[in-house]
Amino acid sequence: MEQYLEFLREGVYTTLARLSPETPAQWGMMNAQQMVEHLRMPLFLSCGFAEIKPLFEADKLARNYQATIVEKRQIPRNIKFKDGFIAEPQPLEYGSLSEAIEGVREAIGAFFERFSEEEDQKNLRILHPVLGMLSYQDWLYFHCKHIWHHSIQFGLLPDEAAYH
Repeated sequence: MEQYLEFLREGVYTTLARLSPETPAQWGMMNAQQMVEHLRMPLFLSCGFAEIKPLFEADKLARNYQATIVEKRQIPRNIKFKDGFIAEPQPLEYGSLSEAIEGVREAIGAFFERFSEEEDQKNLRILHPVLGMLSYQDWLYFHCKHIWHHSIQFGLLPDEAAYH
């Protein structure tokens, strides 16, 4: 878990600092800034800031959780969800890539603030719409995995398997 804490507290910023607005994606439809802004969504979801519903029945959520969190399978490239989950690039919220990176910093801070109490780290569960109810450790791992996936997408990190 230490490597995940270290990455989310510091490594993410070193990684995103190598990104420029012109950095091309190796797959997918997002540009660099759209990708950075996309990283914020699950960070805020993990704080319980939004009322969301699961996108799948309980058995599918359990299978997704098993594959993603327990078995640590890679996130597939060009994955798309339907029924209300964002699958297309969204309009930009920030005026620049650097502002968007600061937005990620704010969202990471909110995540750590939400789980700042040891009791919450042990007991609090917050819904992920694709994976089900996640603990602090599950969310920590998921955030790293999600950021690694998109960092690989933009050539900022090598093969994802090295980061499990």
